[in-house]
Amino acid sequence: MQDQELAPSVQRALIGTPAFELRTRAVFAAWNGVMVVAFSGFPPPAVEAKERLSRALPSLASENPGSTWPKCTIGCLRENTELTQDELQTLRNVCHAADLSRITCAISSVSVVSFASRSLENLRYRSDIALAAPLTGAQAEEIAQEHRERVNAIIAEWENPQYLQKINRCGNRESHYRGEAAGRTLVAFLRHCTAFHDRIDRVCAAIDAALPNKFVWFPRDVRHVTLRSLDTK
Repeated sequence: MQDQELAPSVQRALIGTPAFELRTRAVFAAWNGVMVVAFSGFPPPAVEAKERLSRALPSLASENPGSTWPKCTIGCLRENTELTQDELQTLRNVCHAADLSRITCAISSVSVVSFASRSLENLRYRSDIALAAPLTGAQAEEIAQEHRERVNAIIAEWENPQYLQKINRCGNRESHYRGEAAGRTLVAFLRHCTAFHDRIDRVCAAIDAALPNKFVWFPRDVRHVTLRSLDTK
């Protein structure tokens, strides 16, 4: 299926899907030293959207593990860079000091993108899909316990004393995200979440001050949350 054919199919599958909000949970280093902001969990409309896509487009490959929990990749380690145990603890201290518990990002549209780099700094195709009016009341706010627990377990892992081995694993450095790569995915861009970007910019600056020349950061306009890959089997 061509990119121009895929977008209408996704749009039909998502008709009536309500807009939703994502609430920040924490910033931390995932495996390979990839810096991410985790959100509390996918709210019901986002979960519904993912399920609709799987039913409507059976040719899609199985969902990647990385999109089963909501996160925004904000940066990564530079090429040929590793951290020491002391540097990892410094990074933890900076991230712990960042208060990300009260930021809400309103998601009123999602985007079908065909990318030429995994950071989404280079796109071949993009089609935005407006979502329906948001739900109100508890139904809009409630995140399933299993989703919260998944996010909490992932964040807790980086406190493990042995986590340095996972930080320094090979791969997923700058060239992984900015080098040539092809794929299709459904994302929610966070371009209009000003409070989110302002806070994250300050966190990135604090990390650079504490650990100079260790990380690269992706620009505001490509920060996004992946709902699921749109690659086929």
